[in-house]
Amino acid sequence: MQSTNVDLNVDAEEFCYNDEDLIVINESFKTKLPLEHQHNLTKLFNKLTIAPVGEVFATTFNREKTLITYAKLDYTRSGITFDRNFDDVDELILNSIYSFYRAGNILFTSRNILQHIFGNVADHFQSELVEVVEQHLDELKYMRFSMDLKDRYGNDASIKLHGEKYRPITLEENLLDVSILNMKSVKNSKIVKVYRINKLSPIFQYSEKLKQVTSWQTSLMRVPVRKTLQNALLCNYLLVKISLTKNSSNHYKNNGILFQTIFDNLKLNVNTRDKKKNIRDSIRQMFDYWLEVGLIQAYKFEKQEQKFYKISFSIAPTQTFEEVKYIE
Repeated sequence: MQSTNVDLNVDAEEFCYNDEDLIVINESFKTKLPLEHQHNLTKLFNKLTIAPVGEVFATTFNREKTLITYAKLDYTRSGITFDRNFDDVDELILNSIYSFYRAGNILFTSRNILQHIFGNVADHFQSELVEVVEQHLDELKYMRFSMDLKDRYGNDASIKLHGEKYRPITLEENLLDVSILNMKSVKNSKIVKVYRINKLSPIFQYSEKLKQVTSWQTSLMRVPVRKTLQNALLCNYLLVKISLTKNSSNHYKNNGILFQTIFDNLKLNVNTRDKKKNIRDSIRQMFDYWLEVGLIQAYKFEKQEQKFYKISFSIAPTQTFEEVKYIE
């Protein structure tokens, strides 16, 4: 069945389901693209991209050096295997979905994800990017996430169930809990694949509990560069670093951003001088835009032994992310 995409700003009553009416929306509502992008800052989430599937990938220690938190990612129990691990595109998509959820939206399409990340996308790019997003969404549904609960409830905690006491040990849930609704437009009969968020992922519940979430206006992601996934990941990575610097309460020390750290963390292909230059040019365009809208006061590409090695920048001390102006 061929899927097309629809704008997000529509009434639910304009659609009828194409799945034998198993699920019914009985009220009209409107939903809008999130005005902010939310980003999970927990170590657990950040380490997903380096996690071998099925193995413990993140640990947190208290002052006594005892294990208090661990987690692992696994999709082998679903009977489906992929030729890849969780990657940076998965991370970007999950943060985008979380942004929809926090804005009160439980329905979205793959095109809506692209709109949130990129703004408007030309048609000849959109179909390719939609296909990539849908593939990642379909695979994320099968990934299972488990977390240690002993530190949260303690050894003395117990739950009474059918007359017996049980002690919480681990929590295991889907990393992405969504339903897929094949919907048909009443206006033009086009079939649309719509994702419905059933439940907030446990790893985002964990980040909210620890208050390790940062956010910025989506307008800051409308940088004047080519609309590719690589540039989207690059923009997201840099905005995280800037947001950490801008929030004085997290005591993040601004020593600049090393180019090699960017290349390594995003696993960018920089095996030629031209590829490195192209990435630096994209970064320069992003920082020029953020300078223009007032997110930063100044920035500089620094050299060491005649080679670019770091971006140093300063931010406006009197501004918050909410005060950054938007340029149409």
